[in-house]
Amino acid sequence: MKLPAILPRARRTWSFSTRLEAKRVQFAWTRMRGRLPVVTYATWRTASTSVHHAIRASSRAATVKAHSLHRANTGVEWMSALTAASRPGTHVGDWAVHRYVVSANRRADWVVLVRDPLAMAMSMAAHGVQHSPSAEVAAHRVDEAILRAPVGCLDWWLEEDMRPALGWCALDEPFDRERGWTSTECSHGRVLVLRADVPDERKGEALSRFLGTRVLVTPKNDARSGGRGGALAAIAARLAAHPQVIAASLAQGSARHFWREDQLLALRSRWLPAA
Repeated sequence: MKLPAILPRARRTWSFSTRLEAKRVQFAWTRMRGRLPVVTYATWRTASTSVHHAIRASSRAATVKAHSLHRANTGVEWMSALTAASRPGTHVGDWAVHRYVVSANRRADWVVLVRDPLAMAMSMAAHGVQHSPSAEVAAHRVDEAILRAPVGCLDWWLEEDMRPALGWCALDEPFDRERGWTSTECSHGRVLVLRADVPDERKGEALSRFLGTRVLVTPKNDARSGGRGGALAAIAARLAAHPQVIAASLAQGSARHFWREDQLLALRSRWLPAA
């Protein structure tokens, strides 16, 4: 007998609702023990996976990663049917944090990852060329990806997702650009703002101090493991031909807030070693 077409969606719905309920139970159990869940909150392509896995491997029981918490940015209503939420690409962590922390007006420990706008935009651009049908990515396709790269993504995320979701923005707080991280607090809990370019060993030190438990950070979901090394190399080879993109990315308010001028120049040199 042929199975009804609705079954794949039903399976996704069941999986999504089950994972969402699991997060609710984890959060509740953690709070019953007098502790707080840890939310790794970052926009995309910021090394948030490696940090989230490191925290999860520590003694903290309830951990979750979220990218988008402001419901206007999700494309569907937050409280709509779970069948809508179960569509491919929906992030269960976003829903869990919004429902069980933000909307519930509960506190958590927040780890906010920020990456320099140029590197983040080029990493996103790599998605547009990594599936090239030819053995060598055509130069025009790389150029198009660079020109479409969301160089203002970090500024947009901070102002249009973080601020309306939390009623707070990391741009409003002084940042220790020398050290690469700053701990502060908002109405939803303590916050560690951490730059992605800080070496993993120092990330671990910052996280261990903030969370009160040993955290060891190792690379996850980077260019090599994500299969985008070739695409990123092709982009790096063409980036010098688009100085306006470089200028736009490094002129972002977030770039000047989280990095010193010399630090930005050093990050730029990684992409343009001959400059």
